[in-house]
Amino acid sequence: MSELTVGDVRPRVQYTADGVQTSFTYLFPIFDAADLEVFFDDGGTPGAHTITGVGNSGGGNVVFDSPPADGTRITLRRDMPVARSTDFQEGGDFRASIINEELDKLTMFVQTVESLAQDALRQNVHDIDTDMSLPPAATRADKLLGFGQFGEPAVYDRAATAADPELGGESNDGLNLGGGKGVFSEKSGVTLRFKSLVAGNGVDLSSDANEITVTGNELDILTTQGDLVARGASAPQRLALGTADQVLKVNAGGTDLGWETLKTLAGAKVDFQTVSLATDAATSFTPPANGGIALAFGLNQFGDSAGALFSWRVDGFPFCDLIANVTGVESTTGALTGTTGNSDTITYSAHTDGKLYIENRLASTRDIAILVFATAPA
Repeated sequence: MSELTVGDVRPRVQYTADGVQTSFTYLFPIFDAADLEVFFDDGGTPGAHTITGVGNSGGGNVVFDSPPADGTRITLRRDMPVARSTDFQEGGDFRASIINEELDKLTMFVQTVESLAQDALRQNVHDIDTDMSLPPAATRADKLLGFGQFGEPAVYDRAATAADPELGGESNDGLNLGGGKGVFSEKSGVTLRFKSLVAGNGVDLSSDANEITVTGNELDILTTQGDLVARGASAPQRLALGTADQVLKVNAGGTDLGWETLKTLAGAKVDFQTVSLATDAATSFTPPANGGIALAFGLNQFGDSAGALFSWRVDGFPFCDLIANVTGVESTTGALTGTTGNSDTITYSAHTDGKLYIENRLASTRDIAILVFATAPA
């Protein structure tokens, strides 16, 4: 064997197969073909191959009989038996070739150790001098490995880390957690903590460098601004935007969501009207049902000159009966035109046309508010 030159080279190299290439180069010397380990992926058995370049300072090639499958990770690594195969005899020959071979092997052994050290978890040479020894086996058993305030190895209880992000359970500064697509962004001076988004039944996730897109049946039925998605008896359903003065409610069966007018409370329909009536003027409005009670009061500086509490009915059997009132307030039935009632009075009336009437025959304009509680009469 010719004398070798052992250069400053790492005795390990990796490739990713393309399904076509059969020859892969190693650039470090070996003494014997058995000194070169060949692995597929995570230690899988490689296909049949031939090793060339044994005894060459610049290494050689591993040539496979058939191209490794596309995407296969190929690892070539020198691993020589750590043993001394020669022994110099007292007064025997002391040839340079034998000495060089021994020194080459020693250098290769050191390169192997260095390569293993480079692949190991270790601190940087410029880090603070810290004891990097693992805690005792009894202390670290069934614990999670982490690092303390000085970067030293430390162990943490599994339950504690799951509940406390400060112990690592959900802490991450830029890498995804779990099998979903992570949600995070950059924010100066702040460590961001997040959980992964995971697609569920009927929901798909996709992402690029700047955004996450969520698609699924629940979102496909949103067609108009303000739409809501509610779970129906068997599938998601669209709930269109309600109208003014409506609130979200659960139906009587307790199964579905819907909209209800804000003025409907506990079986009674509530209406609130404010009117401004000049002298000898009248107005009318349609209450939300045919009968009920009403509370009226004046808003002017003169006080409750229109104050009254009355019951009413506005169908084919109209009535308007005062329950309580201030002086100058009267009630009747029929339409009011502005001069129908008595002078110097405020008159309330119910009519068969389904409306409640208010008339002002006082000497000045009156601002009146009326609160109506309406129900369908028997």
